[in-house]
Amino acid sequence: MEIAEINNPDFDSRTVADDIALSLERFGNLRFKAIAYRSLQRIMRAGALGAEISISGKLPGERAKTWRFAQGYLKKTGDTARMVSRSQARAITKTGMIGIKVSILPKGIKLLDRVDMSDELKNKIKSQALLMEEKNGSNKE
Repeated sequence: MEIAEINNPDFDSRTVADDIALSLERFGNLRFKAIAYRSLQRIMRAGALGAEISISGKLPGERAKTWRFAQGYLKKTGDTARMVSRSQARAITKTGMIGIKVSILPKGIKLLDRVDMSDELKNKIKSQALLMEEKNGSNKE
């Protein structure tokens, strides 16, 4: 068993899920939206590419319902989905058990469907496009 310090707890889905569960147990399930949105904003401010929080149970009334809070870009299938940090937690409140699922796509992950170009390459492409337009313009006349 290895014990290591978590560099950024906002990127660790287990820590975030446990924090939400503790907040729900402490403050009750009437403030669940504020708790979820605050956690989501904290994750995104830390620099995550995307995050999703799903809370299910008897919220806020007698009938069970699932609430989903999402922000940013989060892959759910494919090779990139393996890099998403997913975790679950449970909160025991007066109305019953509440399930919490947290998924976080941390920063620094290279996404295959995103193309990043340097400014130098962009300028080179623009100059090539201008040359092509000038050649096409002179051929038509």
